[in-house]
Amino acid sequence: MPPRKRSRDDADGHTSLGSPPKKHRLRSSTRLQEQRQQRASVEEDAKAKGVSKGKSTKSATLKTKKAIAKAPPQSTKASSNVPPPKKNKLTSTSPSTVEVNDNENDASTSIHPEPLTIESPLLKSPLHCELWHGQRPVTTTSASSTNDNPEPPPLIFTHGAGGTLSAPAVVSFCKAFSSPSPSISNPILAFQGTMNLPSRTKGFHACIAHLSQPSKPSDDEDAVNKSRNLLLGGRSMGSRAAAIAATEYLSASPSASLDLLLVSYPLVGPKPPIRSAPLLALPAGVAVLFVVGDRDGMCPLPALHTVRKEMKARSWVVVVRGADHGMAGRKGALAEEGGRAAGEWVRGRRWDEGEVREVG
Repeated sequence: MPPRKRSRDDADGHTSLGSPPKKHRLRSSTRLQEQRQQRASVEEDAKAKGVSKGKSTKSATLKTKKAIAKAPPQSTKASSNVPPPKKNKLTSTSPSTVEVNDNENDASTSIHPEPLTIESPLLKSPLHCELWHGQRPVTTTSASSTNDNPEPPPLIFTHGAGGTLSAPAVVSFCKAFSSPSPSISNPILAFQGTMNLPSRTKGFHACIAHLSQPSKPSDDEDAVNKSRNLLLGGRSMGSRAAAIAATEYLSASPSASLDLLLVSYPLVGPKPPIRSAPLLALPAGVAVLFVVGDRDGMCPLPALHTVRKEMKARSWVVVVRGADHGMAGRKGALAEEGGRAAGEWVRGRRWDEGEVREVG
């Protein structure tokens, strides 16, 4: 008996010999009927919508293209519809009102300095500075304008040896000092200096000259300087330069009023003797605030108390508990404690000179 011929693959994908069985023939015819019914249903729907057979696909395609062309363009970037994140800064709305874009409970978190460049014949190169304004009082009549809290002069401040204005201890101190509370604003003019002590001292004189410029062309610059109150300060080596600059300035303008804010004063150096000469040279009319950590090996409290007894100038002390010479620790909180206490001190909130105020 001759072999049966192979047929094509059936609808189920199986290969059979000869003619397909009756079951497969019935299944194939059923599927064809279902497909015809589906086509007829589609054609009826197209006719009901006014679309003729054979042109329905092309007409629908044209309508789709026209609809796409008329639609407004949409960006494929997911970030285009998302508003940009708020920046951590102050947005000024008026000279006496600001909007805080960060934690409102912390007066210093959203304060940022403004860059400033000062050119002076005393220096070989321009002086890079930063202006700290603090948080402005919300009302036009602030506590800083009352007689109990007189408006202090801008604090001329500089960093330590080998440091910068962006050092964490400097930034934390300036933030807290410039805004010790939501209703107080203490301005700061901080400048970047070199490791050379005489050059750093000249930086103070350059900043004093910048702040002493007459507001009007008719004003007498000498009269402005004599009547001006000054507030100088610094951290570590910067505090030494501030003390030296204060003595130099007062020798030329003895009637001027000047206060000092010395943070982590380096009283004990790598070699003896102790660095007390700039402090002992200060005249009696100067008020000095020392901000020192109780773990500061370069400014031991017993040695500082001994020098204070020998000073002609009046002095106060704020001790930051747990702070070393760098005021490091607790993510800047130690330096902020010192800055906040100093900000209140310059506002006249002073205590007995023999008392040591502890913070932190």
